[in-house]
Amino acid sequence: FDPNAADPNAADGVTGNAGGGETGLHMSSEDSAESMLPKAVQMNDSLEQPGEVVYPSNAVHSHRYTLLNFLPLQVYEQLNPFSKFANFYFLCVGCLQAVPQISVTGGVPVLLGPLLFVTGVDAITKLYEDWQRRRADAITNRQATHVLDAESGAFEPRRWDEVRVGDIVSVRNREIFPADLLLLGALGPQGIMGHCWVSTKSLDGETDAKLREAPKQAAQRIADEGAEDGLRAMRGRLRCEAPNNITSDFAGLLYLEPKPADSALLPPVRPPGRSSLAVVAPMPEEPEVTPISEDHMLLRGCQLRNTREVYGLVVTAGVQTKIQFAQPVLIPQLAKRATRLGRCLSTALKWLSPVLRLCGGGAGAAGKANVAAEKVSAMTSRVNLDILGICLLLAAITFLGVFLHFDLCNGELAAGHWLWYLSVNHPTDDYGRGLAADVIGERLDNADGSDLCEGGPQLFGTYFLLSYNLIPVSLYVSISMVYLTLSLMMASDLGMYDPSQDQPAVVRTMSLSDELGRISHVLSDKTGTLTANHMRLRRLTVGDNVYGSGAVITGTHTPSGLRRSRSNGGAAGSFLSAGKA
Repeated sequence: FDPNAADPNAADGVTGNAGGGETGLHMSSEDSAESMLPKAVQMNDSLEQPGEVVYPSNAVHSHRYTLLNFLPLQVYEQLNPFSKFANFYFLCVGCLQAVPQISVTGGVPVLLGPLLFVTGVDAITKLYEDWQRRRADAITNRQATHVLDAESGAFEPRRWDEVRVGDIVSVRNREIFPADLLLLGALGPQGIMGHCWVSTKSLDGETDAKLREAPKQAAQRIADEGAEDGLRAMRGRLRCEAPNNITSDFAGLLYLEPKPADSALLPPVRPPGRSSLAVVAPMPEEPEVTPISEDHMLLRGCQLRNTREVYGLVVTAGVQTKIQFAQPVLIPQLAKRATRLGRCLSTALKWLSPVLRLCGGGAGAAGKANVAAEKVSAMTSRVNLDILGICLLLAAITFLGVFLHFDLCNGELAAGHWLWYLSVNHPTDDYGRGLAADVIGERLDNADGSDLCEGGPQLFGTYFLLSYNLIPVSLYVSISMVYLTLSLMMASDLGMYDPSQDQPAVVRTMSLSDELGRISHVLSDKTGTLTANHMRLRRLTVGDNVYGSGAVITGTHTPSGLRRSRSNGGAAGSFLSAGKA
């Protein structure tokens, strides 16, 4: 037997290598799946995932601000003409006050001080709201789950933000799934089983439990070898779709490697056309390929119900889970249709986005910038439109003032009057009497040579600065204080408190609290979305005994020969005990 001899069947695609033919077939099938299923997850190996992309951690950060990006984002949000037009309006007024030719404050922008105070108060309320989100994120990330340790072979407690893609986690009854998991097996009253029940109320509002099934090969291995031993020895790869936010669909292929014991028990292979000594190593079976759909997935935020324990493979974590997935938007879409100033601000923010991505933190190594666009309520948009209408009215008033100024000024000059208070012309009548000659000479010498009776643009700017107070500078800060008061009242309202879960109302975005008052109708396709669906035992008849104190629903008369009892003994007690179990 020559181990280096050529295999006569090599031309037919069969090699003497133990895994040569299988590897070629397996690689070709997996290569074809790679084009359609770009993501690969290595089972039981969270530290060495395939590919160059490092998957993000399971930590979730919904807050928007950090120490470095708070100031630039606030400048953009407070002065963006498409979200807060009044602040942009007062900024323009402050800049016009600095122009000496039209200023009525001696060239000093006195409005910038109140504007800075108003925007500062608004920024403080935004910072408080973001601090509340940060607290909620910390509570979520500190929740505990159980992860299979590769060295000890046991499930050890670990925080949610320490879970990684490729880990195998254990979730107990009534617990929340920490990430998007592939169900591998479940533990029930009768032992290992291949299905479980989950509540998806946090995703779709449905209150009824849904059935989730595990791949048969994975569940069978866990049943044969035990939970911890079977999971630790399980090796394979999952190819699945790219992260998205579609909760009702999932596509993937699970490649489970054969057990080492199965490969050792395979009979030796004797290639055809060779002597009895020409025996090569046994050829193992091909990896078991199982299609994966949404019925095999346990999504983050769902709750395990009516099942003692489940074991799942972490497929996606953190910001890439379906419940947390969102396209990161740094600049609102409305800013794309901005004026030249708005486009300049958008361009500046786009150049700053790499810095903000580094400063944002919490998105993980592969996470993107988690600075999303600020949510603008319908009332804020309506206020912006009202302010725009007031600006048009202000422009009309300014034009009227300029017209009346020209009419009065030309009339006085035609009458030969000296308008010394406007530094126009020379004294020709008694209007200049009563002033000392040196005062008159000083005023004439200090005149800048501009004729205010003929300077239309200057007059327009001056009259605009005289009447800009038509829009109050404290408009937005007053609205922000109302939003803050509303959020505090909602958080302390006992009518919105859930005593069963000890959970008060949580206002995550204060500027959207007034949207609740705009709801007039709720459209639903079923009553299960709006009701609790609690089932209670009303009456039970076993033999000649009637149990329960509820009213009879199916009839108006109680059959003769039956007696009522509140006892749960005998056959009825066994029935109720089995129902509770």
